[in-house]
Amino acid sequence: MRSSCTIVLPACNGTATVVRRRGPRVEKRAAIRIPPGHSVTLPSVRRGRRNTDDASTVRGAAPGRALPENEFGELAGILSSLDASSSIQLVYVGALLGLLSGAVFLVVRQVLFRTQLEEATKELSEKARTGDATYDEYYELGVLLIRKKLFATALKHLDSAKRQWEGDEEGLAQLYNAMGYAYLQQDKLDSAIEEYKGAIDLRPNYLVAWNNLGDAYKKTKDYESALDAYKVSINIDPSNKVAQEQVTFLKNRVNRLTK
Repeated sequence: MRSSCTIVLPACNGTATVVRRRGPRVEKRAAIRIPPGHSVTLPSVRRGRRNTDDASTVRGAAPGRALPENEFGELAGILSSLDASSSIQLVYVGALLGLLSGAVFLVVRQVLFRTQLEEATKELSEKARTGDATYDEYYELGVLLIRKKLFATALKHLDSAKRQWEGDEEGLAQLYNAMGYAYLQQDKLDSAIEEYKGAIDLRPNYLVAWNNLGDAYKKTKDYESALDAYKVSINIDPSNKVAQEQVTFLKNRVNRLTK
């Protein structure tokens, strides 16, 4: 059964405005003429019925369907209901996803690097084939081929760069060092030593070339020359751990051989 509520409105010149109140909303109706001091009776909502415009409901939602005040509170409630083992599993899953994401990133980066390497090698090879390559393009092509472990072809282009070289001595020393490395990878130790010495003649403090020279001498079992090369490396850079380890090893080897 519906009940009624009475709203007494102030009258002015015998007119009043009918207002219907629904919960927190107020609807204003058209003005009507009523005697001063009289009242207007309007139908009201059922007593005891929960207002459908309550803060716990959403407009347009089905009547009686309550929604959480905020999504974060609901998420916090779900997480708090998890036991310790479930929380540990979530941590493991998160860590696994992080590792997988890192692995995917590295793979994609490696693929992109190889693609760029192939494109650059193809372009420079075409210039070298037609004889249009400059000395620095021959050098760049040789370095790219070394990365691809095509040492014989790399040496061919590095030698072309050496014969046409127009750059500074520092760059030429790097070219000699690159040729020495390519010879070393083919076990052409005498040629490697010659190229490393050429690099050192151009740059006496070329640390990498001194290390490489020591390694080449070591592979020829000329331990004393290798020891001398690594000692120079330490003089250039006392913190050079590679040279320090080799000096210790070679000193012991030389001492055993001279006894």
